[in-house]
Amino acid sequence: MWIFILSIVTIVVLIIVASLFSSRCPNCKKFNALEQIDKTIVATEEISKIEELKIRDKQGNEIGTQEQRKYGTKVTYEITRRCKFCGYIDKYHISEDKY
Repeated sequence: MWIFILSIVTIVVLIIVASLFSSRCPNCKKFNALEQIDKTIVATEEISKIEELKIRDKQGNEIGTQEQRKYGTKVTYEITRRCKFCGYIDKYHISEDKY
């Protein structure tokens, strides 16, 4: 029981520490300093994936499967952040799949 509680507390502390370090300015080293000022689309790309659908009878029993291709778009953004204290500009890219 105590191990479970200790592991939950450890996970929460790690999430808080990770969120503090993700917004830390690499120039002035202050925490919670970077704020997002711009988000622009850099690239878009057509993508697809294959999903396996389950076929069921009237009683809800699985009687087979069927593959279906699902189409979508992969969008790449450029995120620009600025430090509230020293004015340092930070840019990075992030991708998002939209189906």
